[in-house]
Amino acid sequence: MCENDVNRRAALLQIIGGALVLGGTAHAEETLRRTPMVTLGPFYPLDRERETDADMTRLRGHANRAKGEVIEVTGRLLNRRGAPVNRGVVEFWQANAAGRYAHPSDPNTAAALDTDFQGYARIVTDQTGQFRILTVKPGAYPAGRDWSRPPHLHIDAAGRVDRVSSQMWFPDDPLNGQDRVLADYPAAAHPALMAKKLDARADGVARFSWDIVLQTG
Repeated sequence: MCENDVNRRAALLQIIGGALVLGGTAHAEETLRRTPMVTLGPFYPLDRERETDADMTRLRGHANRAKGEVIEVTGRLLNRRGAPVNRGVVEFWQANAAGRYAHPSDPNTAAALDTDFQGYARIVTDQTGQFRILTVKPGAYPAGRDWSRPPHLHIDAAGRVDRVSSQMWFPDDPLNGQDRVLADYPAAAHPALMAKKLDARADGVARFSWDIVLQTG
């Protein structure tokens, strides 16, 4: 092999090696799965002028707490590289513990409204991208003649560049397997839609964690 051939081969290997390094870097920078887009749903709150704080279980001036199992949901708003999105806005809304939305279009009138339940929260993430809400576990509700929606939270999250509307399911719920909304997504996408159950708080409140991942932030 002549010197020119050796030099050409060395140059080619250097180019290939550089491409592999660059490709590996690009792959490493995008390690998180983007949160799948899920329908906003028909019950996005109409009245968003009342309380929107992180504790959905209590309303000012009400002596009673919302009915149902109190839960805490924490998480972070991130981009695909894992960097936090601070000052992002995350909206939450949900059915109450009986499976009823405080929305005039909700046909589930057999379930009672809970006038002590806030039902909607608007959170601004902190420097680490973190958010936290206190709420009640939403009830299941009929979505047709032969199926029911399992408990879930609706979210709409906005960063500086990207936005996503999605839903958070609870792990191991028996109704998850028949949910036609969840079934629209491949099994590989389910972990990005499913909350993780954490150890309960000292006061017994159940805790869940769920991160929201935007493409760029």
